[in-house]
Amino acid sequence: MGRRRCGWCYAYGHNRATCEEYTKQVKEQAEWEVDNNKGRETVSSWDRYHQKEYAKRMKSDTLMDGTKLDKPISSRRKSTRTCSYCGHAGHNRRKCEDFAKHSEKVIKLTSDYRKAIKKQMKDSGWGVGALVQELYRGEVNENCSTYMIVSMDLNLASKLTMECYSNRQPIVKMININPNPKYNWDKEKEMNLPPLAPENFPKSVDRYSEHLTSRLVEIHKRFPQDYELISGVEDGIVYPKGWTGLASSAAATGLEKSLKEATAPKFYENQRKAKESDW
Repeated sequence: MGRRRCGWCYAYGHNRATCEEYTKQVKEQAEWEVDNNKGRETVSSWDRYHQKEYAKRMKSDTLMDGTKLDKPISSRRKSTRTCSYCGHAGHNRRKCEDFAKHSEKVIKLTSDYRKAIKKQMKDSGWGVGALVQELYRGEVNENCSTYMIVSMDLNLASKLTMECYSNRQPIVKMININPNPKYNWDKEKEMNLPPLAPENFPKSVDRYSEHLTSRLVEIHKRFPQDYELISGVEDGIVYPKGWTGLASSAAATGLEKSLKEATAPKFYENQRKAKESDW
């Protein structure tokens, strides 16, 4: 790492903020301002520029000409620190009561989702070895393939995957039962778990938000247009120990990162008000 160098006198070992040569220069200019402003009826803020600069460096509440300031001019502006979740001042995310409540709701929702999807997949026959038919707008055409489920990464299952339809959160891995498919990209396919049916929605979904409920209903409508389970299996899934519990749900892949990046609905409004109150 390079040595610290002053941007004013270019000497090593200090910076401009602590430079004695710069302080001496500002003091001389401030003294000149005092002499130059004598006898004037009005003195503008600009005419006291170097006096303010010197007061800032000396952390004084009085200018050289005797003018009192409301408060000492700080060499660095102090910004109001706000919580990175709720936006209010006075605490951080670790001590935020709103964030604690939000995290508790998300983890509980993940646990409830896992219980619901576990029962639904057992009743419908989803699991390793089941056959899934690819569809195009709800029908089979010449480009559609049949796949067999070969693995499931259940540690990914959480609120995030529950409300995600795309394969950005691939839990299910499948292989084409045709060893020589028409296209190479059809040899393997990844997808999310099948969406929850509305009658299987846990109560915590409605308590979380109306938007989430409508989102899950929309996903459930889209799924039959793309896939159909044509041959189920019994007990085709081996669940991790305690998979539906709160501890396991809290450790779901990607959930902790999502919670760290989450913000409250009125975060920016609260943050703006907190900083305005300090002006």
